Amino acid sequence: MGGLTKNPLAGLAALGALGMAPANTGGLNPTAALAGSQLRSNNTNRNQQTNQQQHEMTVPNDLIGCIIGKGGTKIAEIRQISGAMIRISNCEEREGGNTDRTITISGNPDSVALAQYLINM
Repeated sequence: MGGLTKNPLAGLAALGALGMAPANTGGLNPTAALAGSQLRSNNTNRNQQTNQQQHEMTVPNDLIGCIIGKGGTKIAEIRQISGAMIRISNCEEREGGNTDRTITISGNPDSVALAQYLINM
């Protein structure tokens, strides 16, 4: 697992390509959970960094439930695994007749990248 410590996201992609069968992880691939734990355990010295970034993505309103999950369990799990702050716009915040919802992800670059990956799964 030495390759995961150098670039956890590359390691995550490589592990995902192996087609690991999902276990009882609440719907998330166990590889994603592993990557989240690797990021947290290997980046303890980097927690004091102040380089924060923000990324916005849009998701069709009819698919937002797949990201939020029942009772918010999926989005809570993505937040916990990635360590990123994730905000999803309300219907009232949308412009005019736009049927997309905006997801704003903020945090350190690794957290943001992992959150994007988990949302896009």
